[in-house]
Amino acid sequence: TLNVNGLLFIFQLLKESVFFGDELVYRPASEFQENIAARIGSAALPIITSDSLFKGIKYQPLTMGTSYGELHIFTGPASKYDLDSIKSDWIVLFEEVPIDLPAVAGLVTCALQTPLSHVALLCQNRKTPNMALKDCHKDPVILSLQGKVVMMSVRQKGYKLHKAKDPLAALSWMEDKLSARISKKVHLKASLDPIGVKSLLEFREGKRVAQAVNYVGSKAATLCEIYEMGLTSISEVPFKYALTIPFHFYNEHVERSCKKYLPDLEDPQNDAALCNSLRKAITE
Repeated sequence: TLNVNGLLFIFQLLKESVFFGDELVYRPASEFQENIAARIGSAALPIITSDSLFKGIKYQPLTMGTSYGELHIFTGPASKYDLDSIKSDWIVLFEEVPIDLPAVAGLVTCALQTPLSHVALLCQNRKTPNMALKDCHKDPVILSLQGKVVMMSVRQKGYKLHKAKDPLAALSWMEDKLSARISKKVHLKASLDPIGVKSLLEFREGKRVAQAVNYVGSKAATLCEIYEMGLTSISEVPFKYALTIPFHFYNEHVERSCKKYLPDLEDPQNDAALCNSLRKAITE
């Protein structure tokens, strides 16, 4: 969301900081960024398009792994689909890269992905096999698999996507894998020390951003750093004074008010019932 001045500032800063500065170019990754770059002009901001950069690439592996699931193909703009209706045992194929994605068994996109995009990071963190395969929504072999249980394997040097030999066994295997993933205990590294109610800027004094991350998370800590550096005018989206709640208070609230509704899950199937109980308690 950098504006014209912000993009020029960051580009010049990078150009002066690297030995290949004279060869540095900018790649717009969205229509918004393309419009900003057009307003600046190629003389001040040399660009390279995604089509030029990835011209010879047809297959892009992002998260390696093997998975089974029911294949569902979504053509056209990803924004026109209700992502909440997608099930966790589906392998989904999108013509475009969606901006968000629920837990699924696998992801295929027909457009190349930015490795640090939101959905790419989601798949990486969830260990969900993820790949991009140009124009695969036009492949008659892949189209014939719509609604069928398939095996998907993503490897560095190639992929496999074909009908599962034993659909029932494949889905059973996938269900066990998803259950193990859901019931896995997560140990947070966040600091739960009470730091009181104070501004992030006040808390930041004498501390690095990496330390603030442990208390309030990376987004709040990074925005704090941007504010401290006086860079609040570099974005098209205005920076406003905001409130963040440290992890300590979330943990304190759960311990005091929600503990009886959130016991350690032994059976992931109880998850929906527990959430319904918690919602009812909140609204009543």
